Amino acid sequence: MDREKLVVTKSTVPVGTSDQVLSAIKNELQHREIEFSIEVASSPEFLKEGAAFADFMKPDRIVVGATS
Repeated sequence: MDREKLVVTKSTVPVGTSDQVLSAIKNELQHREIEFSIEVASSPEFLKEGAAFADFMKPDRIVVGATS
């Protein structure tokens, strides 16, 4: 990473995953002596079985949650 980023995870991960992802990224950036803002958000999936591709290409809603 070379600039501010928004990292989006799937909503099908265990509670606390976003915190773990953010911590891992911040630790690696600190190790590399790089400093810029990183956000981690969760994107819920509303895919119907047999219609995942169509749902992805033409979603009826997009929901993203973040801390800022």
